[in-house]
Amino acid sequence: MKNNIIVHTNIDDIDLIFAKYSVDFAKSVNAKITFCDIVTAEIPNHAITQPNYIHAGEMPVYTNRIEKVTEAVERKLSKLCHQLSNEWEHIDYKVLTNVNYIDALRDLVNELEARYILISKVQSPNFWNKWLGTVSTTVAEELNIPTIIVPQNQKFVPFKHLLHQIELNGMDMSKLKKTLVLSRQLNTKVTATYFDDNDSISNKMFENRTSFLGRMIRYPSISFKYYSTSNLNETLNTLIQASDIDVIALRHHQESILNRIFNTDYTDKIILENDVPFIVY
Repeated sequence: MKNNIIVHTNIDDIDLIFAKYSVDFAKSVNAKITFCDIVTAEIPNHAITQPNYIHAGEMPVYTNRIEKVTEAVERKLSKLCHQLSNEWEHIDYKVLTNVNYIDALRDLVNELEARYILISKVQSPNFWNKWLGTVSTTVAEELNIPTIIVPQNQKFVPFKHLLHQIELNGMDMSKLKKTLVLSRQLNTKVTATYFDDNDSISNKMFENRTSFLGRMIRYPSISFKYYSTSNLNETLNTLIQASDIDVIALRHHQESILNRIFNTDYTDKIILENDVPFIVY
């Protein structure tokens, strides 16, 4: 099976609704699904950078602790996969051990040649989430793979209408192409939308640019829309209600650490305030 999907789980608080959502999504794109949890190695920094200075007997204690945690996580994931095996036969799990969870995920993405990562949405970012970004947006920022962020307690409904936020800088062709690959698999219509918050171009100029783009991609179920807006969230909410938007694809807007301290990450803010799945690039 060519399609591979990684589902990033939190084994301490398994969301069965999210797990079922992930399986139903995998079925809709005919993909193998791999549930993944990461045991972050609880080894002090000096044990890695200066192994010659580890106290006698110190490393076996850390190693034993990691092995016990890993075994417990494997048992839980095995049970989860068994529960879902009647739903879809192409299910597996992986337990990764690494000091850095992003490095561990990146290795797994490369190993499986995964096309997507699914992750459950964080409801209320704390201070550290604001500073470093939530897990979901951090994964999207660090890994070159579409990350699908799913609202909690949401059951899977086949996508019918996908909104893709485009940028004028090259029109983000590579990201739009990835969106179109998914939309073909799901048989959805796509609205490629530009939100202009400072009146940088006219509607006519936008039409000229997207007319050329439409001829290039030759995708019959795509339309292009231009909105001049000073409040992106309000406009998105209106579009979701008025146009039956099922899923939104957008580029992750990387924030400076200083800005994150005083403000919620731009991408997190959009995701938190809209109850639809997001595909973040």
